[in-house]
Amino acid sequence: MQNKREELHNKIGQFFKKNNVVLTKTQWLLTYFKDEISVTNLFNHIQTGKQKNPTRWNVVTESDLKTFFKTYPCDIVSSNFCQNENQPNNQPNSVPTISPKFQCLLNHSVFGGSIEPVTDNEVFFHTDDNRGEFHFFTDGKFYYKDNSYNQKIDGNWSCKGNNQFVCRTNDGYTFDSKQIKWNFCVRSL
Repeated sequence: MQNKREELHNKIGQFFKKNNVVLTKTQWLLTYFKDEISVTNLFNHIQTGKQKNPTRWNVVTESDLKTFFKTYPCDIVSSNFCQNENQPNNQPNSVPTISPKFQCLLNHSVFGGSIEPVTDNEVFFHTDDNRGEFHFFTDGKFYYKDNSYNQKIDGNWSCKGNNQFVCRTNDGYTFDSKQIKWNFCVRSL
């Protein structure tokens, strides 16, 4: 079903914007597949779109909510629409989901929407030059793995509102997403 959701995003994702900016695939999936209400809202949005602009929206062929649920989110969203005789509704998630704890990372343009889930408690992204990768955890820890020098740098991170965050390495560097740069902090003993 993850592939089906990604196919759906590829068909209609460019029509979904926040602050006049098209949502990234990850943002779109987190917004419209987080729970039964968000999936229902997406379905209703598509149905309204079909009435206003059938050419654009008719790429989505599911015409009733039950079929829409069975096609896209039943592996990650609990809903009565997903139940059948052979499958209990309390099935475990088969695809990692991105925790709301990471929202400030997703909303910040420094990552360009390339954040991917590893587990329900961990996300990562590759640097633009693919030289390294950042791993963020829901407990506030992070590490940077520099592939060029085979080095790992540990630290902590936290959100500053919905769109900003701060990373502090254990060796004294701080990254502030508002400034988009690293600073060295001298710590007094």
